[in-house]
Amino acid sequence: MSWQLNKNGPQRIPAILLSIMVCAIAAGTSAAAQESTSEKPDEANLAKLIGDLGAPDFSARQAAAVALRKAGDVAIAPLRKALENGSLEQKLLIRSILKELERNSFSARVAELEKSPSARAATGLPEWDRFSKLVGADVAAVQLYVRLLKAEPKLFSAALKSPSELPDLLEARSAALLRTTRPSPVMLEQFSADSCAALLLFGGNDKNRLPRATSTSISAMLDYQPFRNSVEADKRYLRLAGGYILRKRIAVTGPLEFARQYPMPEGLTLARNVLKTALRGENGRPAMMLIREQGTAEDIALLESLFDNRGILFRGRKPAATAQKYAVYNGDLALAVAIVVRGKDPRDYGFPAVDSRPQPFRFAMETVGFPSDKERQAAHDLYVAEFPKK
Repeated sequence: MSWQLNKNGPQRIPAILLSIMVCAIAAGTSAAAQESTSEKPDEANLAKLIGDLGAPDFSARQAAAVALRKAGDVAIAPLRKALENGSLEQKLLIRSILKELERNSFSARVAELEKSPSARAATGLPEWDRFSKLVGADVAAVQLYVRLLKAEPKLFSAALKSPSELPDLLEARSAALLRTTRPSPVMLEQFSADSCAALLLFGGNDKNRLPRATSTSISAMLDYQPFRNSVEADKRYLRLAGGYILRKRIAVTGPLEFARQYPMPEGLTLARNVLKTALRGENGRPAMMLIREQGTAEDIALLESLFDNRGILFRGRKPAATAQKYAVYNGDLALAVAIVVRGKDPRDYGFPAVDSRPQPFRFAMETVGFPSDKERQAAHDLYVAEFPKK
C-alpha cells in the first residue's frame, strides 16, 4: 500500500502503533477507566467509540479503546463492520481490539469447549462448578453443559460479563419459555429442555437473584410433560432439578409434584422443610403426599405435630343424596398419612370409605376430611389411644 494514501500516514503510524500498545496495557491495568464505563454502551455509543479510535487526540483514542474492550462481545460486530471503511489509523486499532475480544469472547470459548470437551476447559465458565457437582465432570457431562451454553447464550454471557443484568434476563427468559408450554395461535419458539435445564441451573444458585415471578415460571415448567419426557430419556436433567428445588423461597407446588413422580433425596427434604417452616395455602397436600409415598417412620413425629393445624385444604359436599358438607384441613391429611405410614388403614379410624375392602384406602378430597369437629376428634382419639406418645 502506498504511503501517499494518507498524507498524514507516515508521520502518524508510529504514534498509532504506540497507541495500540498503550491502550492494550491500559485495558488490563486502568481500574479507573473501567469504573468510568460501568454501563455497557448502546449502539450509538459504540459507533462514537469506534469513531474516536481515529481521533487526533491520543487520550481520546486510549479511552475509546479501553471502553470497547470492556464492552466485550457486543462490540465485536460493530468493530468488524468498521473495518470495511474505517481509516488506516482506526483499522490498526480495531484489529488489535478485535483480536483480544474474539480470543476472549464467550462464543469462542463455547466453540473451543465443544471442540475439545474437558473439565479443565470449562473451568471459569458460569455455573460450571455447580453443574459439575450436580451432574459430573466427565466428557459426557461437559457435552451436556455445552448444550446448555448453546441453548441460552445470553444468560451465560451475561453471567460471565455483566452479572448485574442477569436477574432481569432470568425473569424475562423464564417467562418467555413458560409461554411455549401453553397453547397459542402463534408460537415464536419451541420449548427446549436444555433451556429449561439452564434455568434450573441458574435458579438453583442462591447467589442469583430471582425477581418477582421468576421462580414461579421455572417451577411451573417442571410440570410440563415434554420436560418430563426429557427426564425419562436423560436422568441428568433430574440432578439439575434436584439442585433447584431446595432453593429457599421458591414456588414449591410444582417441584413437589415433580419429585412425587421422580423420587430423589431433595424431594423428601423439600417436603419436610415445607411442613416444618413453610406450610401455607395448599402446598401441604403435595408435601404430605410425597411423605406418604416416600417417607419413613421418622416422619411420623413431624406429621403428628400438624394434627391440630386448621389450614384449609378443601371445603365441599359429599356426592350423595344428603349432599353433606365437609372440610379438609392440613391436620386431617396429616392424620391420614401418619396412619398409613404406620401401616394401618385410615378407614379404621373413622375416615370416610369410598372403596370397599380389600381395596386400599384411596386418598381423595372426599376421603380425608370430616363433616364435623366431633368426628374429627373421634378419629384423633382413636389414633392417640393406639399410638400414645412416649
